[in-house]
Amino acid sequence: MKPTLIVECGVIGLDGKLRLPMDRVVDFCGQHPGERALVKVEALEGHATAATFRYYFGYILPTVRRGFYNKGIRATEADVHEVLWHRYPGEHDPDGDIREAPASQVGDYIDWLKEVCAEYLDIYIEDAI
Repeated sequence: MKPTLIVECGVIGLDGKLRLPMDRVVDFCGQHPGERALVKVEALEGHATAATFRYYFGYILPTVRRGFYNKGIRATEADVHEVLWHRYPGEHDPDGDIREAPASQVGDYIDWLKEVCAEYLDIYIEDAI
């Protein structure tokens, strides 16, 4: 009996092209010559990259902590992170770990932090390289 469904996972590159292993797709198409086919592509949101977390934990948090210090607020980086993560107005789990948040949510959070820092702490947060 011929299979009627296959599922393949691939990656959409920065150039917008889909990259996936084609051997199973070619074999499947070879078993169904002349038949109609439906192709469905679903984009799956991944977690933020290690570079994003290095930028956040290595640059943003120490910078925000210095801003707090300059305003007279003494706190550790962990305390600063906890306060800001709980006050972030975007849709998120305030008790959850930022490392488990979707990439788009982490990006929105960092953008919100940049605005908060500029408005309340008089700090400009440089963009990641």
